[in-house]
Amino acid sequence: MRSFSLGLGIFLVVLFVGGYFNVAGAPILDRVDSVIGTSILMDLHYGVFFFVYRGKENVESGITRTDQSLRDFQDKPIGIDNKKHYRRLEDASKN
Repeated sequence: MRSFSLGLGIFLVVLFVGGYFNVAGAPILDRVDSVIGTSILMDLHYGVFFFVYRGKENVESGITRTDQSLRDFQDKPIGIDNKKHYRRLEDASKN
């Protein structure tokens, strides 16, 4: 079990480093993918480490969790009673 966890840890470190750091303008795994003719290594990297890129995008754009939840609330439909609910929100904001 210990050797499995060590092997998994090494695999994740290699996957992260190979996909995150650029060498001559492209990640190492992207270059390996182009030689092989697939995109599986970079897809695997993005699939495992999606939270790194999501957090990086939020930090670069200056979006906080509160801002994101407000945008989600404004963009997503509330349900069948949309107009009435929005009217109540608008009335509450005026008071």
